[in-house]
Amino acid sequence: MTALIEIGRSITSKTDPKSAATQILTQALALLGAEAGFLRLAPPAPGALPWTMAVGDQGALLPQPAPVVLGKGLVGLVAQAGQAMTVAHVQDEPRWDPALDGLEGIVARQALLAPVAGGDGPAGVLGVLNRRDERSFDARDALWLEFLAGQMAIVIERASVGERISAAEKAQSEMLDFVAHELRQPMTAMQGYAKMLSMGIGGELTPTQKQFVGVIQANVERMGQLVNDLLDISRLDAGRTQVHRTPVLLGPIVRDAVELCRSEIDKRRHTVIVEAPEDLAPVLGNQERLEQVTASLVRNAAMYTPDGGTIRVTVDHPVATHLRVSVQDTGIGLSPEELAKLENRFFRAGHDMVKQQAGSGLGLTIARKILEIHGGELQVESEPNRGSTFRFTVPLAPGS
Repeated sequence: MTALIEIGRSITSKTDPKSAATQILTQALALLGAEAGFLRLAPPAPGALPWTMAVGDQGALLPQPAPVVLGKGLVGLVAQAGQAMTVAHVQDEPRWDPALDGLEGIVARQALLAPVAGGDGPAGVLGVLNRRDERSFDARDALWLEFLAGQMAIVIERASVGERISAAEKAQSEMLDFVAHELRQPMTAMQGYAKMLSMGIGGELTPTQKQFVGVIQANVERMGQLVNDLLDISRLDAGRTQVHRTPVLLGPIVRDAVELCRSEIDKRRHTVIVEAPEDLAPVLGNQERLEQVTASLVRNAAMYTPDGGTIRVTVDHPVATHLRVSVQDTGIGLSPEELAKLENRFFRAGHDMVKQQAGSGLGLTIARKILEIHGGELQVESEPNRGSTFRFTVPLAPGS
């Protein structure tokens, strides 16, 4: 039972597939009293795993063995047939191929091989070897190794799924980047022509025509923000965003961010309270990006708080290593179900007040990624009809 628990832990606790596979191999040696073990995969194997790996005493890595060649050697036969095999006397087995079945530096006397199943066919073979004749592998050992091969199959499948997710995310990022770039040029042209019309360059406009041009300009600005968000998220995803961090003061950043949202705040007659002590130590950050994050949170607070609400922006020092910025509002709030979806891209809450506002649903995703680059994090507390509090942390500058 203890062995089963340890095996389960090795799969659930290790995010690196290679570490998990190595741990399973090490446990196989301990359980079966073997001197060496190997995992051989049939190409193509997940990139997160080597095609082959081998361990010896106390989990020491051995030189990589040959990969599986289906139908060749005992390893290839086991992979192809999908059935475990016990070899009591390797030297008397004519199908044993030292190059395909053995390990460098190990003169095997006994072998136990079990197939590792894959999603679309054989994934490989898990094997253990002994150089002594004192203890033969028995039926109980074979059952254990087949169980471990099943656990190894889980590790391999997780590695494959991880690669497919990474590929899908890369494709999505590239598509977002492409769409954003393709939209930017016509958006710029529309913005320019709308501005010229509003200036009367094409002739004097009637009041109705001015109203129409104003609608065009407002929607062009909305689309421009969407394009900027798409470009931002695609660059952050691809790691193409360079964030140069220097010691900066959060107080001025917070005040500037509030001023960037002043028109929205004044339009809704909100009261804004900023509490940022002057004696706070500097943080290590990028002023423009931290201002972007703060302004995004303040703008959301202003948009989703009914007219005449209160927005409180504070900077404090809750722990020795970080400062914290909090944006608290008296707005519509979020339900527990909506809070759970906040990390989803393009998510927007279903409240009527949200539907009336322009937005891409990418603001919080962008903010989280920027804060991750800074070594900080974003937290949210909210209750329907009681308001929300968004908090983020930023590490102090060295020597502060």
